[in-house]
Amino acid sequence: MLREQLLKALDTLEGKIMLSVSVKLTLRVLVLPILSISVLFLTGFYFYRANLDASSFFTAISSLLSAILVILLVWERLRDSCQKKLEWIHDNIFFKLYQIFKEERPYFWYKEVIELTEDLRRYGKFLRIDLCPKNIVNDISECIDYEVIFDTNLKKIQESAEKLGLTDWNMLYQFLDIDPYRSKSAFNPDDPNIPKYREGASLIQKENQEAVNKIKELDKEIMVMKKKIALKLELFMKNNALRLKEEPSYHPFYR
Repeated sequence: MLREQLLKALDTLEGKIMLSVSVKLTLRVLVLPILSISVLFLTGFYFYRANLDASSFFTAISSLLSAILVILLVWERLRDSCQKKLEWIHDNIFFKLYQIFKEERPYFWYKEVIELTEDLRRYGKFLRIDLCPKNIVNDISECIDYEVIFDTNLKKIQESAEKLGLTDWNMLYQFLDIDPYRSKSAFNPDDPNIPKYREGASLIQKENQEAVNKIKELDKEIMVMKKKIALKLELFMKNNALRLKEEPSYHPFYR
């Protein structure tokens, strides 16, 4: 009963404060057991103190210290294992996600993100401790859903454009006033294809008004969500002393 109450208190604390994984592990594996044993020892001592002689008292103290020593050894082993798993998750999942979500464009390769998120869902825990930012999997899943809708509507526009023989996406998107790849670049104002693309964009706008509006709406939504996810990942990595940049590549010198 005492342990359950303490665990509940810890969950509340972790929900309000961004604790590092190391601190969470220490609280759960070291502080909580020692606190529980100490409370039980003091409670027993209070009720049975009249029946304890010096020998029994020192035996009880010795047992308490032995139990604490065992907990310390277990905590040290678990801390090393947890750190290794956290570093593996960072190298294979976190850092890749961080690189994708910090990009200043709404469109991303969501199939790769789905695979990374599934790996995070599968391996992102250690002794019930989350080895990732709170609710990050749900945030990414929601962003993926928006991205799928974005991609579906963009394909509708591209299919309509291809029927009209329009393949210069940069010019077409500018006439439609959308920029799905954040790669807008000026085209030649003397380009003879401009009237064709202006007229084609007008037709596409009429046929796919809902798709065009949805892309504009989701463009902003996805950008906001990506920044939120990137910030969560960045704060988590900083809080756990994980790198935020690519490791430098060293090449041997040849004579």
